[in-house]
Formats: sequence, C-alpha cells, structure tokens
Amino acid sequence: MRHATASLEPSAPPTGQGERGVRILVAVVVLALIAVAVVPMVRERNAPIAAAPAWADLAPPAEMPMRTWRWIVVTARRGEAHLRISPTPGDPVRVESLTAWRLQRPVPGYPADAVVISLVSPLDRQCEERLAGLAAEFLRHIPTLAVRQLGADRHAPPAGLDQERLRFLVRERL
Repeated sequence: MRHATASLEPSAPPTGQGERGVRILVAVVVLALIAVAVVPMVRERNAPIAAAPAWADLAPPAEMPMRTWRWIVVTARRGEAHLRISPTPGDPVRVESLTAWRLQRPVPGYPADAVVISLVSPLDRQCEERLAGLAAEFLRHIPTLAVRQLGADRHAPPAGLDQERLRFLVRERL
C-alpha cells in the first residue's frame, strides 16, 4: 500500500491551452457588443433628414378660418402647443399637429397671434433641420408671418437653440 505525502513544492504551472481559447472568446464577445452599440449610432448619424410635412398635412381643416398669425414661438414646454416635434419609434423628429392648431385657437400663456411649436426631442441636427423646414413651410403659406418674427420662448427656450442659426436655415429654404 502506497501512501502519498503532502509537499510544499509549488505545483506545475497550467499549460494555458484552455485560457487562450477563453481569452479569444471574451475578445470576440466584447467586439460584438461594441459593434452592436456603435453601428446604430453611425446609421442614425448618416440617415437622411426627412423633409418637413407638406402644407396639405399642416393646413387646418377647410371649415376653420385661418387666424392672423404673426409670430412663431419655439418652446421646450411639454404642455399645450399648436405643433409638437417629438420622437416616435419610427421617426426621431415627428411633427404632430395638435388640437389648438386644428381649431385655430391661441395657446394660453402666449400671445393670441403666436404659433407655438413645442420641442420634446433634444435639439440635434435632425430636429433643427425639421424645425427649419416646418417654419419655412409656415412662412410660405401664411403671409402674415416673417422670418424676423421667429424665436424661442423667453421663459422656456429649448436647450441649444440658436435663433439666428434657425432663421438662417429657414431663409435657405424659402
């Protein structure tokens, strides 16, 4: 009968064959996760900017007489407005026509002759382009509006909105 005795000598180092495979697998998984995170951002950044809605989609119903609008006010308030630019699953800068616009009524808290556009989405390049296209469409079809009467809400301006740049973008589209 043979008895084994304990030894204080270090054991032989592992050969590393299994560790190398695990390292390669971990590296591949990490690269795949990075690709999954980065590719949608690159696609979104290079995605074409959708045009502003056509006037046929924006015009109030024929039975509603058009008010005499003089101002376009862009606000970050999420409350009542005439139009809202907000993200949806299919469109990150969707323009919604709200009840106050369809009924041609003023929005409480704003001048009675101000079209109020609420920006719910963050102001990025796409949102800025959509906003400029929307404002240009209004200026083409409502003769009482002018580019100089386009501006941000004094009490709740959208973060990052440069009024002069917005006016420049609108002038380019007219």
